[in-house]
Amino acid sequence: MSMSPGEQALKIERTLPRISPRDFQDYAVQLRADDRLFPGGLGNISENGMCVVVSGTVSFDREGLLADASIRSAQLSAPLEITGRLVWWAPTEISGEAHTLIGVEFETPIELPASLLALGMSAVED
Repeated sequence: MSMSPGEQALKIERTLPRISPRDFQDYAVQLRADDRLFPGGLGNISENGMCVVVSGTVSFDREGLLADASIRSAQLSAPLEITGRLVWWAPTEISGEAHTLIGVEFETPIELPASLLALGMSAVED
């Protein structure tokens, strides 16, 4: 039995601790891909990509679809606008409800604002 791209991505060993979506509860994401808009939350972010958590079960026809996103938070001086491509997605359950994790690889690396860097640094120190 073969694994979906999302399942494969979730199986990859990571060298740094995972950052919980709870750590990003103040960050709202509006992801647009495949002519659809997905409001959600930030699950994880780096200079090269992010994981978006959306309610419900979502799937796409193929990987590589162009996506753009806006990340908003009171912690940011202005919304963070991002362009990238969908690289994986996987269904999951959070607090007994269906959600989908969506992986987006940025077209070009971004410089993370200080508030997001601080979250990443605190996760490494814990």
